[in-house]
Amino acid sequence: MSSTRQAKVAEEATLVLGQKDPLVLAVMQGGVFTAVLVSKNLATPIKRVNVDFVGMEIEDDYVFGCGMDYKGYWRGLSALYAVDAP
Repeated sequence: MSSTRQAKVAEEATLVLGQKDPLVLAVMQGGVFTAVLVSKNLATPIKRVNVDFVGMEIEDDYVFGCGMDYKGYWRGLSALYAVDAP
């Protein structure tokens, strides 16, 4: 991202989120970051990618909604829902 574009994004984010928001600070520092909406607390540990921003942590349930589907259904729901893991 060019420094001009970076400054514009930081300015817009500051107006929306506020000066001390982690996202604003990240943009202002010029880094590349990763984010996930949901991080699961898994019973069986697996190797994970380092993530800078996590929307929420949940138990090991199957979640759907907000772009994630359940057996091809309910992808367009505006909230997250869970099915208990067997």
